[in-house]
Amino acid sequence: MTCGRCRPCRTGRYHVCDELRVRGFQTPGVAQEVAALPADKLIPLPERFSFDEGALMEPAAVGVHATARAGIDTGAVVVVVGAGPIGMMVALAAKARGASRVLVSELSEARRRMVEQLGIDEVVDPREEPLGQAVRNRLGEAPDVIIECVGTQASLSAVFEAAGKGIRLVAVGVYPEQPRVDMARVVEWELDLVGSMMYRREDWLQAVRWVDEGRMNVAPLVTHHYPFADYLAAYRWLDDHADQAMKVMIDVDR
Repeated sequence: MTCGRCRPCRTGRYHVCDELRVRGFQTPGVAQEVAALPADKLIPLPERFSFDEGALMEPAAVGVHATARAGIDTGAVVVVVGAGPIGMMVALAAKARGASRVLVSELSEARRRMVEQLGIDEVVDPREEPLGQAVRNRLGEAPDVIIECVGTQASLSAVFEAAGKGIRLVAVGVYPEQPRVDMARVVEWELDLVGSMMYRREDWLQAVRWVDEGRMNVAPLVTHHYPFADYLAAYRWLDDHADQAMKVMIDVDR
């Protein structure tokens, strides 16, 4: 929910509204019998879409927006740090934009396997192959873009170690604490340091198109289903097994 009055809203960047309230966080969500939504916030989905694909359009839009902020176009070489749901969507959106190579760095073995199943070009375990080393060994030179999707000091530091001069760094991860940033390197290497926050309507529309056209295969990201009666159990399971799950769906018709 946005105010429509602040400068970001007036300039079309309502997703960073000064009074932004996210449904389900700062305002009531839709885990209730009835939820009223503004008509202009609804996007029709193709009839062939499954409910799972429809539910995945929100994180898919995050990936679409982040890759737009990254300026990815045909032939780009991209590194994605983190293969959680958002990192996966970023990698898929980068390929949809025409990236020639996408390398993903991820700690979880289960998530690395999924990266491989989705057809992403390269995936590495940073404990065995630190990001800077992986870039040198597998890409031969610095990528055009590095997109950070974890939100930790360690992952951000790895990004700077892997960066080459004149490239773009995009921060998507949510940082629980204020991280240290090597601003001397940003200046001396003329790095473009860009933040990416959520999405806009056009990102949702692009995500729907790409999934409908088969350019983003999001369905494999659904790893578990729970009936609505086990709503709380689904959240508890996810808390205890975060590295084994990607997207957990709660089925309201079961």
